[in-house]
Amino acid sequence: MRAGTDIGDALSFDDIEIDLGSFELRRAGERIPVEPLIFDLICCLANSGGRVLTRDDLINQVWDGRIVSDASVSSAIKAARKALGDTGEAQRYIRTVRGRGFQFTITPQSAQPETPTAPERPAHDRRPSIVVVPFDVTSASMDHPALADALAHDIIQSLSRLRWIRVIARATAFQFRSRDLNLEALRQALNVRYCQTGSVEFASGKLHLTFDLIDLADHTEIWSDRISGPLDDIHTIRDTVVSQITSSVEVQIPLHEARLAHTVAPENLDAWSSFHLGLTSMYRLSEQGARGAIPHFERAISLEPGFARAHAGMSFAHFQLAFNRYPGADVGAARKQAFASAERGLALDPYDPFCNFTQGRACWLTYEYDKSLEWLKRSTGISPNFAQCHYSTALTSALVGNTEDVHPAAETARTLSPLDPFLWAFYCVRAVACIADGDYLQAQIWANKGGSAPVTTLITDLIAVIANDLAGDAHSAIFWSERARTRRPDVKAEFFIRALNFREVKTRKVMTDALRRHGF
Repeated sequence: MRAGTDIGDALSFDDIEIDLGSFELRRAGERIPVEPLIFDLICCLANSGGRVLTRDDLINQVWDGRIVSDASVSSAIKAARKALGDTGEAQRYIRTVRGRGFQFTITPQSAQPETPTAPERPAHDRRPSIVVVPFDVTSASMDHPALADALAHDIIQSLSRLRWIRVIARATAFQFRSRDLNLEALRQALNVRYCQTGSVEFASGKLHLTFDLIDLADHTEIWSDRISGPLDDIHTIRDTVVSQITSSVEVQIPLHEARLAHTVAPENLDAWSSFHLGLTSMYRLSEQGARGAIPHFERAISLEPGFARAHAGMSFAHFQLAFNRYPGADVGAARKQAFASAERGLALDPYDPFCNFTQGRACWLTYEYDKSLEWLKRSTGISPNFAQCHYSTALTSALVGNTEDVHPAAETARTLSPLDPFLWAFYCVRAVACIADGDYLQAQIWANKGGSAPVTTLITDLIAVIANDLAGDAHSAIFWSERARTRRPDVKAEFFIRALNFREVKTRKVMTDALRRHGF
């Protein structure tokens, strides 16, 4: 084995340096581009003290126990070797020990033996954690005994695509069962914050599924729901449960984390808590909300510069300022920051769906809708249950004239997240598609539904003005016009077209004419 040296918060060997403080890999002083996961893998191997690490060891330490295929591990090892200038043939730094695992051929020497050589885990490793235990079977006459375990398995796989939360692997989770579950023992055994559990019952030819999301810190129930359906439709019900639980975790845990963060003194907030306070502020969908979110994201980034989602949140906040053209906002500067922060988030974690989403949304600001669709589809490819991204895909499709793609994507978003802060948008995008197709009565229905959502925006009101005017309902159009002017008295049709620059000239003209008939 060749000797290496530990230089405080960095490891060096030959001409390679692993900077644990800035999460950078360098050769002869030059930065080597490397994905965050591959960097973590290199750090894991480099800090192994020459031990042979099995694939399970690597999965537990690098992938946080997620379900990972052997092919994915092999691909990551290959990428780590490439980053170090190594190969599978040479095995200069990473040696394959057949039938056992992998060994790093260097044992770094610590300048301070009493200090652990492993770096403090970054912000994305201090994210929430969840265990999904097999569902409880409450009926003795069960015709499908494997369903309870199959549901938990599918949920674990689906949640594992959410890179912001640590998911306990199936092999560990399945050592616990919902029946007579000791929540405190579960928390202590796994050091986990949240538990997803549920029950399966068959009765009179119907399948009944109940599921609960629990905060193990105080044993409180955060969210619960129930789904029933005919036994003949068991596979559809199973898919619905998996999608609904995944999307609910995506919404409910961040909201819960934000509520917890509000109880902590500002000086004691860590990066993760600051990030969620930023999200809470941003989802107020107002100028004050967007501006108020920025300091929280800035604090999260200052505490953890490598926190990819905080950079993505910063992009989203600046996107809101530029897209809505709030009075006093420097639209050009906000647009530039939206792109810069999205790109930084992607550089830190190219496989985070939220980072890909914010890059796609930023492309709206320059009317690069085709490029936007590529990023949005990449995001839903990574996380198929990302409701807000399905909505954004629907709107982008409407902007480019692909109205046939709008309704399925918008309905998927609504089904996945029926209480979403952007619920108004899920409805309004369908109204926009109906306007483009000339179906003005249906457009009116969707626009009024969007305007009646709990949280709405100026864009909501203007879409309702257009839809009601085109449907011949002048009285309702006046109502929405007045509400729009209470938000911004000087708003004009040009504001709407700058925000939603429809590629179809005819659609753009129909909407502009409708707004101008009401003084905009």
